[in-house]
Amino acid sequence: MLLDAAKRRRPSPGESLHGVAATFLDELGLDRGFLEQTARRSYLAEIAWESAELRERRAIDHAWGPDCHVDRDAFDAWLTGEAERGGAERMGCVAFERAVFDHALARFRCSVRCESASITISCGALVDGTGRSAVVMRQLTGRAATGSDTLIAASRSYSEPLARPSVLIEATDDGWWYSAPQPGNRSVAIWFTDAAVARGRAAQPEGFDAALHASVHTRARVAGLKSDSAPSVCAAGPSRSMFDVGLPALPVGDAAAAFDPISGDGLCFALRSALEAAETLVRLRAGDRHALAAYAAGVEAVYVRHVTRRAQLYDAVVRFGDAPFWKRRQHD
Repeated sequence: MLLDAAKRRRPSPGESLHGVAATFLDELGLDRGFLEQTARRSYLAEIAWESAELRERRAIDHAWGPDCHVDRDAFDAWLTGEAERGGAERMGCVAFERAVFDHALARFRCSVRCESASITISCGALVDGTGRSAVVMRQLTGRAATGSDTLIAASRSYSEPLARPSVLIEATDDGWWYSAPQPGNRSVAIWFTDAAVARGRAAQPEGFDAALHASVHTRARVAGLKSDSAPSVCAAGPSRSMFDVGLPALPVGDAAAAFDPISGDGLCFALRSALEAAETLVRLRAGDRHALAAYAAGVEAVYVRHVTRRAQLYDAVVRFGDAPFWKRRQHD
């Protein structure tokens, strides 16, 4: 049974899939179906990170080919439809209220609030795909995801295309910028900064625009575009959920490990971790008592690699001296 919230709590612009995701979609039998979806290929990335000068990274240089910019709502709706066609029963819900594991029966009793009433569902296993909130895992363990970084993402969508149809990543004094074309001839600009550095201005159009004006390359390519939305702000720092390997409940995607968007690995990890979680539940059902612990160890290993690589990327930016954003993320 797939419990599906009807509406996303916040917009999720700027989503992209690495070319390697094609292998995951192929495992699901969805590679051909994805080609029919509305997605925009990305053949060029321009990066001003260690230096203010732009360097190019072209898709032709990578074995996996171009990344794809996707409309996240449409992508999620497509995957949900494919799950239903594969035999899943979809149920719209408003909130997941409670989960209790009956050790005698080896089953969960879950309280779910739907639009018309609250219902109870009995199941042998749970998969938490509720994003950074990790609602199910918090219900079961009483512990929120770990992670102390106060990185936030302030995004703004535009109803017009960028001056250049490439991805741009630019480091600035108070954070870094990501801008990219989107499906439907639209575009997006996202400011990644520290909550303390932003001081509440990231959610204000004038604060967002002032930060944008302080950039060089991003400002030039977004200049003159009409925004059809106020900035949307969300947490963006890395975090990892804690979960009890003695219970048949697995987090996937951001509910398991959320990555700094500088990696661009979020959607790929969501697909890969879901495949691994499915295999883990198959092994568990076959009597493998170590399957849950192995999955947890795998998630931790991926998270540790991400945090290590992230530190290396931030340490490479030394041109802003003791600017608070960079000082907080760099290691001596």
